[in-house]
Amino acid sequence: MINKACAELMIESSSSWLIGDSTTDIETAQRAGLKSVLVQTGYAGKDGKFRTLPQYEFPSVMEATQFILTSYPKAKAILRKAVLEKKLTPGSIISISGPSRSGKTHLTSLLRELLLDDAQSVQVLPLDSWILPVEQRGPGFTGRHDFASIEEIVRSLVKRDRPLEVSLPIYDRQTRTRSLDTRKCTIKPEDFVLVEGVTAGVSLALQEAAHWKVFVNASQDVRRHRFLQEYRLRGWQEFDSKLLFLEREKDELPAILATQGQAEWIFSWDKLEDDLTRRDILK
Repeated sequence: MINKACAELMIESSSSWLIGDSTTDIETAQRAGLKSVLVQTGYAGKDGKFRTLPQYEFPSVMEATQFILTSYPKAKAILRKAVLEKKLTPGSIISISGPSRSGKTHLTSLLRELLLDDAQSVQVLPLDSWILPVEQRGPGFTGRHDFASIEEIVRSLVKRDRPLEVSLPIYDRQTRTRSLDTRKCTIKPEDFVLVEGVTAGVSLALQEAAHWKVFVNASQDVRRHRFLQEYRLRGWQEFDSKLLFLEREKDELPAILATQGQAEWIFSWDKLEDDLTRRDILK
């Protein structure tokens, strides 16, 4: 149906979007060459039919539409210029770090698109895959991740001279447990590797290996809104969500912000309008 519509209406699939609430929708978008957006209404991706990950995720269709029409083209223009200035080469490892709910995943998806548009091969390693189940966690925010596995994989990426097979654990945010299944990923020597997550900036192996270090930030108000929205959808009471947010801010934020000085490029979704205007003036 999608292919027929594209042919009859002369629609370019690579610049088109599919917004849906199920993994079937996301899988359909991927097979049809469309950009995929998962909304956290309806099934909210919990139908469990496919392991496919969406490129973007929003609480509602309205917020997804606002992003597509406004933020997306502006952010892509800014990122394109930064990529051209950096002159990245195939095989590069790119670290994308920043506080929780700052928009790292969306920027990673944008960067992946830009590289694919340039006929490059790209693999994404979301460090959230290595979040530990609640009962296995240690103290501090680094204790919530399987840091040993992350460091080992990064060191393997640096040494790769042949295809590297990586198994990505599947973490369920709703139940805060891990699935017995994994996602398989094959990373070739010429692939760009985008390593994204809260812990990216504090991984010593990754900071040493990265050819480009990107830091994504957002105001506390924005991050707090996104955090409470996420946990509301998980069924948490607002008081408990607010308490957890404050605990996380105290626990992880200072350590993450301390790594900002290592970044070679800093991006803020909050300042998107100002950044674009300033660049236009400089032109």
